[in-house]
Amino acid sequence: MLKDYVATKRKVEFDGGNFEVRGISLPDVAAAVLNHREAVDRIATVIRLQDQLSMDDLGAVLEIVIDVIKESPYLAADLICSCAEEPEEFSTAFKLPLSVQVEALRAIGELTFTDANALKKLIADVSTLLSGILPSPTAAAA
Repeated sequence: MLKDYVATKRKVEFDGGNFEVRGISLPDVAAAVLNHREAVDRIATVIRLQDQLSMDDLGAVLEIVIDVIKESPYLAADLICSCAEEPEEFSTAFKLPLSVQVEALRAIGELTFTDANALKKLIADVSTLLSGILPSPTAAAA
């Protein structure tokens, strides 16, 4: 039954302690779009413009994680504290060492996308949706 669902969590360690994160849910996505619209649009564009994305390749997944941090460290911190179920700890998530932030985002990604095909499908679906929202790269260049 639905009421029996318990989100799978993964522990992320830092010097002096640890916290647990879960995968991203729809409310997390909605908050990210609402609070970080420009960063979400830029990240979506980066993903959409990738010529060939092999999600079986850890390097490609890490590249997207780095893009999230690079495009908006605020978005990264929001995702971390939201998925840690500690939204009030935004400033703490923002100040975590980069290696801890990357590990937390990697764990969140792995818990969200249980396999490579799920992530590929989501990227394809998002790309299709964005094609109707964002101008095409060729139209923007013209």
